[in-house]
Amino acid sequence: MKGDFLTYIGGSKSKYLKIGRRYRTTVHAPNAAGKIAVIAEDNKRIVTNSRYFSNIKPPIGLKPKWLSDEERLNEVIGAIIRYSYVKLKIPIEWIREYNEIIDITNCDNEQRVQK
Repeated sequence: MKGDFLTYIGGSKSKYLKIGRRYRTTVHAPNAAGKIAVIAEDNKRIVTNSRYFSNIKPPIGLKPKWLSDEERLNEVIGAIIRYSYVKLKIPIEWIREYNEIIDITNCDNEQRVQK
């Protein structure tokens, strides 16, 4: 991605790139030929093969469980509100799930406050 930092791992014959040094990208993604553009010393724009670089950003991991719980809680609350608005009975499973998530998230919130 444009503006990310990549670490040069070698392979190019460029005199402007040094192994182990980080360079900022100036393009959003490699082109069809696998080329990227980076800013080297003296603000020189170098176009080279992307395989000569290692991305220092780790891959995206998991969404935190507490965030999933809070999103699910919002979905349950929304469903309850929609059903109550049109005066439909609210399924007892929704109430149970609401209470279970409240117990989990309140416990997590109390632990976060204590830390």
